[in-house]
Amino acid sequence: MYFDKPLTPTVEYGLMNILLANPTYHVFETESGITVVDSDEDFSAYRIRAIASVNKRCEELLKSAAGDYPELEISSFSQQEQEARQYLENPTIEPTLLKAIAESREIPLDELVAKVIENADTYNALSGRYMGLRRKQLDRINNCTTLEELKEVMETSVLA
Repeated sequence: MYFDKPLTPTVEYGLMNILLANPTYHVFETESGITVVDSDEDFSAYRIRAIASVNKRCEELLKSAAGDYPELEISSFSQQEQEARQYLENPTIEPTLLKAIAESREIPLDELVAKVIENADTYNALSGRYMGLRRKQLDRINNCTTLEELKEVMETSVLA
């Protein structure tokens, strides 16, 4: 399917319905128009879908590694780790965030610092593994020259 002129709202609506009904379809926009292809039959479209799939899978694995922590707390992990490591190097430094957390939880600061370091080391190792596997899978995808190779690489994903 190829469109060589601007889409009217009616055609755009119809196109969106086609794409929603056919999740393997992919839209390419070029300078001359818009092309819709079935990514199960088109190398470039399948490659784009494969890369998106790998990125999504990596994000899912990283999210599961973070456990059931809420986003707000996850966003503070790097600050918590930084404060904990600075505190270990120099206990005269006051780790503002960790001190507030420890006081609210009514636990000793040293206990919280140890737990933060332990969790950070575990998370860093896991996330590093997932990011490395993601990059490995993307390299495998980028080395493919045929649709058949690409499909085989996705069937044997290192992120499965």
